[in-house]
Amino acid sequence: MLYRKKLDSFSDLKILTGIISLFLTLFFDGKFFNYYLNNSQSISNIIMIITFIYIFSCCEREQKYIMIAMILVTIPIEYLCSVHWKIYSYRLFNLPLYVPVGHSIVYITAFNISKDNLFNKYLTKRIIIFEIVIIFLAVFWLICDNDIFGFICCFVFIYILKATPRNKIFLCALFITVSYLEFTGTLMQNWEWQATLQDQAWDILPRGNPPFGVAIVYYVFDLICFSIYGGYIGFTQRQKELSGRLS
Repeated sequence: MLYRKKLDSFSDLKILTGIISLFLTLFFDGKFFNYYLNNSQSISNIIMIITFIYIFSCCEREQKYIMIAMILVTIPIEYLCSVHWKIYSYRLFNLPLYVPVGHSIVYITAFNISKDNLFNKYLTKRIIIFEIVIIFLAVFWLICDNDIFGFICCFVFIYILKATPRNKIFLCALFITVSYLEFTGTLMQNWEWQATLQDQAWDILPRGNPPFGVAIVYYVFDLICFSIYGGYIGFTQRQKELSGRLS
């Protein structure tokens, strides 16, 4: 029992570290703080790197691979979306160092929240209420900000939630964490989403600032990273089998 309490406390510490570090990172790179101190983005980068080192050192082996894969996957995607296509733009019109690292922190924070006993106990019996709240907020944001893209993403998210019941707690935790990140970052003007791209014929769905259901994009990142991890594990196992036969 004492070991279990220590384990829960350690997990709670990692959750708080992730949530607080994300807030501080966005705060120091926000326009408000930058008004008093130029080049404050460097502070945000340092905070996120320190957070990554701490949480990474506490993770199990599988989670470490996923965190690294998350960074590698998000770098080219972030570059295409923010720098090349400009679907959204960061405050300095660059790709901050804390962004790809922050993606891994968002993932691991959501993962730790999903493993929390209190979160599991509270949410398991209230999934339907959670879905109703999501739909209500999606409709509200659609009316307020013409967020057609986010509205559709919300229903895709709910469909996946029902299609993968084993992952429902993690998906809910991911949705909450991503929504917290997106609305905090937008409020502090760390980034701004464009409604549509005038020069891209494929971009026909108006987005809110931010899109409400953008958590589904993070879930796609998650699937890609698990595929990379699965491929890596399969490759190492084949290498071991091959070396065993040769020896």
